[in-house]
Amino acid sequence: MKKTVKTEFTIDDLKAIKIAGRLFNEFYNRLGFFRDYSMPVYVLPRNLKEGTREHALFLTYVISIDYMTDAVKLWKKSRGAYELYPERFVPQKILKVSPRSVETFVKKLGARYYTNAAKTWIKISQTLIDKYNEDPRNLTKEPLEIAGVKKRLKDFPFLRGNKLSNFYIRAMGETGLFKVKNLGELDIPVDKQVARFTIYTGVLKLLDKQFVGCAQENPLRDLIEEAWRHAAQTLGTAPWKLDEPIWTIGSKLCSGRKCGKCPVEDLCSKTKGVTFKENTVVWIRKDMSHKGHGLRSKCVAGKPGKKPPDTDRFVVFEDLEDATGPKAHSTNYFYYQRWLKNQTTTTKWHGPYNTEKEAWDICKTLALKSKFEPLRHKCVKHS
Repeated sequence: MKKTVKTEFTIDDLKAIKIAGRLFNEFYNRLGFFRDYSMPVYVLPRNLKEGTREHALFLTYVISIDYMTDAVKLWKKSRGAYELYPERFVPQKILKVSPRSVETFVKKLGARYYTNAAKTWIKISQTLIDKYNEDPRNLTKEPLEIAGVKKRLKDFPFLRGNKLSNFYIRAMGETGLFKVKNLGELDIPVDKQVARFTIYTGVLKLLDKQFVGCAQENPLRDLIEEAWRHAAQTLGTAPWKLDEPIWTIGSKLCSGRKCGKCPVEDLCSKTKGVTFKENTVVWIRKDMSHKGHGLRSKCVAGKPGKKPPDTDRFVVFEDLEDATGPKAHSTNYFYYQRWLKNQTTTTKWHGPYNTEKEAWDICKTLALKSKFEPLRHKCVKHS
């Protein structure tokens, strides 16, 4: 039997506007906590000239693997690698070396899923050669709307995802490497750090007892984008301009609850009962009273879910964005249980199947279509 689960949230518009106003002022005037700060993506290798094809290629390759990893370390290592081996960031050169060499290189940079990261670089290189004369700037040879840019990014693994596409367009647009007509309408890229900051501060509140879901998928993504879009519009700026200060505080302060250094501590609700497991938000309310001015209630209907099986069976994970290959799991696997409660549009779980062999056969079939190797997760006991 299927059922629809509804989760109700509130957005505190007044709090969002106050926080956004202070962060915008202090960040862009380099005051207080932001005095000596530089966003990793905008610190270039010493042998790289800003605005060039090489600049566009460097951003394209590094942003494509800036996923579920330590961004500061990734960009630092990438800058060092570029200064020593700039040819490793050139499409033709990437295609001339073996896939294993590309895999070793991106692994040393800090890519978490280095096998898929290598395949991503190879695919991006081939696409740039086939369609854009090896120059990412040619994606917007003529100015495009945001929707038009995202349409072209569908050919690029990872960069076409919801989070990285906004981040990539922002980085390329702000540096003048992309010509985007309506760049001022680009939403903040929602990831774990932005979600953490938005929830901890109380800009987004939960009205139900608990919620489990992905930080960068709906319903959280739409709600977080809406909150900061409205605040930015009130301040007369672009939503993406709030990304750097929010992401920085989320990653450097909120992740360790280092509230004493935070420039918006006096505005923060310091929401409790929230934990992050990778990109999954587990939110259990400690205080059942969420009343106040400036709150807008949002009731979000989840997709149909199924009751988890009582016994251990098997399922197969499929990434619909083709960023990773299929993998066989046990039905007791945490992320499968989470998906049952809040199904996403970018992933799919096949099954459940009664035997591991059935699941493995499906996994191998999906792998043939995706050009990835089929895998068994460690939760699957295989003899």
